[in-house]
Amino acid sequence: MIYNPFPGEYVASAIKRGNESIGINSFSKADYVIKNTPKKERSQHSDDIMFPKLFIEHGVTREVLYHNTLFPLTIALGRNLTRTMYTPIYSWKICLDCVAENVEIYGTAYIHCSHLLASVRVCSVHGSKLFDRCPTCLKKVTSHKIGEFIKCCNFYQFSPREIGSMKHRYSIFTSELLKYDSRHFETYDVNKTINMKLKLKS
Repeated sequence: MIYNPFPGEYVASAIKRGNESIGINSFSKADYVIKNTPKKERSQHSDDIMFPKLFIEHGVTREVLYHNTLFPLTIALGRNLTRTMYTPIYSWKICLDCVAENVEIYGTAYIHCSHLLASVRVCSVHGSKLFDRCPTCLKKVTSHKIGEFIKCCNFYQFSPREIGSMKHRYSIFTSELLKYDSRHFETYDVNKTINMKLKLKS
C-alpha cells in the first residue's frame, strides 16, 4: 500500500509512517530502495532504474523518484548513476524545528529529503542543527517510530539557529537542487561549468 507523502517527505518515511498508522511495525528496505538496473541486464526497451514492486503496482515510479528521493540532486550534479544511492538506508536526520512545525500542521513529524544528504548539517529552512538521534529518547532516527516523534518533541531543547552561515547556505543550495527536473548532466559538464564560474570570480 502506498501512502501520500507530505511536501518534501522522503518516500521511506511515508511508507514507514503509513505502516505505523495501521499497526504494522515491520519495515523493509525492499519496500522503498530504488536501484539502477545492472548494465548486463539492460535492453533497448528496459528501464534503467529498478523500482520496488510496491511502486510499480501503484503507478508511482517517476513521480516518487523526482519528488521523494535524492535523484534530482544526482542528475543536477552529474553524478554517476550506477554508483549513486537515491534512497539512503542510513543517516536519516531530523530538524527539531521541522518536527515541531510538522506536528502542528500535519499532526505528525516526517523525514525530509533535504535533510538526508550526509554533508548537510543544518536545516535549509530554519538553520537549525540536524540530529541523527532523537535528543529525547536517543534512538537513531532510522529506528525511531515516526508517530512517536510527537511525544519526544515536547521535551526538545532547541539549538541556536545558524541562519546565514556557510553550513546554512550550503543546505539551501542542496535543497534547491532537489527541485531540479531537467536533463541529466555529465560529470564533465558540471566540472566545466564550475571552473568557468570560478574563473569569472577570480
